[in-house]
Amino acid sequence: MPAATAKRIAKELEAEADKFIKGYNGENLQTDLKAHLEEYMNKSDAEKLKDAAAKFNASAASFGAMIDNGADLTKLKEYAKEFLLAALDKGVTVKLGGTTIKTEAAITTALKKFSDGDELKAAMEEVIAELNTETLKNTLIKEEEIKAQEAADKAFTDIKGDAYKVDASLIDYSSIDGYFNNGEIYERGKGWGGSRDKAYAKGQEVLSSDTLKNQMKAQITSMLEAKGISFDKIANIFENIYNQSISDTLNADGMITGRGARGLSKKGKAYINIKNMVDSFVNTFNTNIAKAINEMNASDKDMDLWDIDYTQTVTDDDGNFLYTDKEGNSVTKLVDDEGNISYKNADGTDYKGAEEDLKQQLEPYDNAGEYQDLENEMKDLLEEVESGAY
Repeated sequence: MPAATAKRIAKELEAEADKFIKGYNGENLQTDLKAHLEEYMNKSDAEKLKDAAAKFNASAASFGAMIDNGADLTKLKEYAKEFLLAALDKGVTVKLGGTTIKTEAAITTALKKFSDGDELKAAMEEVIAELNTETLKNTLIKEEEIKAQEAADKAFTDIKGDAYKVDASLIDYSSIDGYFNNGEIYERGKGWGGSRDKAYAKGQEVLSSDTLKNQMKAQITSMLEAKGISFDKIANIFENIYNQSISDTLNADGMITGRGARGLSKKGKAYINIKNMVDSFVNTFNTNIAKAINEMNASDKDMDLWDIDYTQTVTDDDGNFLYTDKEGNSVTKLVDDEGNISYKNADGTDYKGAEEDLKQQLEPYDNAGEYQDLENEMKDLLEEVESGAY
């Protein structure tokens, strides 16, 4: 049991013991006090009044289907008073007909309001049905858990996005083949598009390797654990940002170079410089995760349910990147066999505008749908916890 919870329970017991001792008139204080505190802490209100409730229900049932408002009502009030006195004796506070019962005088006041036996019986049955079924000990434990979780959540959301950035200088790149010797991913495929797709897949494989991913994860894990926070809190967002950053890196203009088919050959060529790719990926990951964390900290959404918008560059059937000019017209970027770049309008004519006026076309990907079921399940679970059903 956490120290804060134990301290809270001890404080409650001390206060109750002090109250019991002040009103004690018996002869065996130690034994009676121990029994009282055991019941006080480990029995629910429903358990404490189980016998009294059973006695009232049995007595009320003796009147049959109808309760007259003469002698029967007077007798029923006696039965009700007996139950309410038992509640006072057990330290259980109930409410009858809008009157909170904390003293004998309150019992008298509450019962005077009833002039109909059936109404009094229904009101008493409601009092009994609403008795708390949770022990004080469990209630205190849950309250302290909520307080601890709130403190942990605050500590978590106080961490700025920059704290999640990994230190590139601490990564061991030696196991990434080609990183230190100007290595390249080189692929040949059908035309430029086919070659590029094969190079993209190979680059994706390198960046997805556990060698790199685990090192980056370890840095973030270490940072969080130093603050008393489990990596599980960030696991989903880490995966999403990691995958998004792979896509952003490989789709970046100029990351994959090469040419289309040339001469009699039907195959094109595509290249990726491995060191450039890996370094760019780490930088892209750092930018993406810092931005996402800061946005989530400023929102009221749960970290695990955060929706991330992925984007992917748009290409034509031959794998050429598509752009949009200032007027909203589509422009195609072409790379010839010598690596020279040119831009063509949709009708095949040369683009005459400035290159800086072109905006690369991106295809949005929204993963909100993928998390909708999970979000609904989380909401249902929270409702169950709040209602006491969980």
